[in-house]
Amino acid sequence: MRYAAVLVFVAACGFKPEPGNTPGDAMRDGGVDAPDAPKPPPDGVACYGTGLVSVCLAQPPPTTLTISTPTTVMTDVDASCTQIVAQAGEPAMCVIAAGTIMLDAQVIGAGTRPLVLVAVTTLSVNQTLDVSSHDGGTVGAGANATECVAPNQPEGDTGGGGGGAGGSFGGKGGDGGVGDGNNNGGMDGTAAPGLATAAQVPAKVRGGCPGGIAGSSNPMAPAGQAGGSSGGAVYLIAGDTIHVAATIVASGAGAPASLSQYGGPGGGSGGLVGLDAPHLQIDANVVANGGGGAEGGSTAANGGGGNAGADGTSSTTLAAAGGSGGTVDAGDGGDGSIASTLQGSPGGMFNGGGGGGGGGAGYIYVKGTVTGTGMFSPPASFH
Repeated sequence: MRYAAVLVFVAACGFKPEPGNTPGDAMRDGGVDAPDAPKPPPDGVACYGTGLVSVCLAQPPPTTLTISTPTTVMTDVDASCTQIVAQAGEPAMCVIAAGTIMLDAQVIGAGTRPLVLVAVTTLSVNQTLDVSSHDGGTVGAGANATECVAPNQPEGDTGGGGGGAGGSFGGKGGDGGVGDGNNNGGMDGTAAPGLATAAQVPAKVRGGCPGGIAGSSNPMAPAGQAGGSSGGAVYLIAGDTIHVAATIVASGAGAPASLSQYGGPGGGSGGLVGLDAPHLQIDANVVANGGGGAEGGSTAANGGGGNAGADGTSSTTLAAAGGSGGTVDAGDGGDGSIASTLQGSPGGMFNGGGGGGGGGAGYIYVKGTVTGTGMFSPPASFH
């Protein structure tokens, strides 16, 4: 789909234009080395959003954008976007703008760029808005942010590799489980697991972090399977009101199934959902949960790989389950984050491969006055 083009600037949180200055003018406090002050937009340009990003429209956007049939927005296809806006250190944002926006059918955001929706007056989410990732399927818009730090590599072991850690974002992922728990293979005892990195607070519109790689059955070449992708990023701005009448979800993918004698990879973290308007009517759930870690693979004597972790849920009460039940002697995968439990559960330890850790929570950014009965998972961060 194609939209009329607009001019977009990215501004810091709390940016307030001062009249009488245009982009390109130097505003200094008199000191030789004084930095440039924020510049207001030129005459006729209206700006929206006062949180992580401010979007300035040089021309009036289309009066109304109504999506009435199920739609997948591929954010890395230029024609899908009103404007493509660069961000330092992260993929550019795909911005779609209109006077009013009504999502009357399911919208899925996929691709490398985060998705930003801007309404001059009102933005209504009347059917599911989904930038989640799924094991073996869709990767959410802007998932697997470039700022992510990968967990350490678990050890490989002929008795069972160490489990990979879950991805971390707004909450920490679960650590992987120890491999070769009975020390019945390899030369170095048990196989050390992946350890999750610290939680992060986003300073820009970006997705979460993928789950960690698993340990293999070979101590000399320990890298096993990659973990699940993170949830993506969607940021909503309105000049007056955002009404959320259906679920917005940015959950991480479950980790893929493990191989025999391998550890289980980690689940992906939740992504980012941003809501920025003077009035926020939240009557449905807003969710960015972690995916489940995979079960470890069996020992050589029993053979067989472990089950995948479940994809992150759209629930505020039901966590994504870690993989289990596929092996008789390997560690179970850890569950993904849910609600106020921001950290993914750790992977389990048994004789074979260690289980993968569950994905940590995503991040929900809210700026405006909130009313309504909808719930947030994880709890929202209010600005």
